[in-house]
Amino acid sequence: MLFICLLVLIVVGGQNIFYTYIAPFLIGSAGFPEASVGALLFVYGGAGAVGLVLAGVVGSRYPRGGLYAMLLVVIAAVVVIGSSAGVPAVVIACLLVWGAAFGGIPALLQTRLLHTASPRVRDVGAALLTTAFNVGIGGGAAIGGALFDVIPVPALAFVQAAVIGLGVVLLVVADARRSSTGRASVDGDRDVEPQFTSEIPVPPQTGSIPRQRPAGR
Repeated sequence: MLFICLLVLIVVGGQNIFYTYIAPFLIGSAGFPEASVGALLFVYGGAGAVGLVLAGVVGSRYPRGGLYAMLLVVIAAVVVIGSSAGVPAVVIACLLVWGAAFGGIPALLQTRLLHTASPRVRDVGAALLTTAFNVGIGGGAAIGGALFDVIPVPALAFVQAAVIGLGVVLLVVADARRSSTGRASVDGDRDVEPQFTSEIPVPPQTGSIPRQRPAGR
């Protein structure tokens, strides 16, 4: 449960390193007019709603694979955006893909936490998850703000991709350890042979032992 909260912190923090400053990127780096920023963000938000629906469809059947796929698509989309800042058509297409992919990630992470946490700590887990989201949003924005005057704005996309990539690596390692632990447990159960005993308990025979009369009577 705590690992999932850490993963949320990394993924959401990485997302907001770049997304918080998407308007300066669209205007200064991609060359869009200032008046079009609202429409572009609307396109991004609409794609996020579509991604949420996709997460409900795919996540119910392939929760682990769906999370991996969406994280990798976000990484690919922001890398292409950072590399193609001067091509408006590519930027718009990647905004659509980015919004759709990231729109389903919070739901998949929350589902994963609810499946992992026991009912006894599920309420605490939901609270920690919300805290991780908020800290990730603020922390990512703070990191992006510190980098904003140090590196070019398109480079923030590569920082986001690297941070989310770190989250994917940690997720792969955690899932691999969990799978190996599960296989070891199953193999251990199979290796334990049932113990048989040759002693067959015999029920006591009523009246088989004669009762002795107490002494002195």
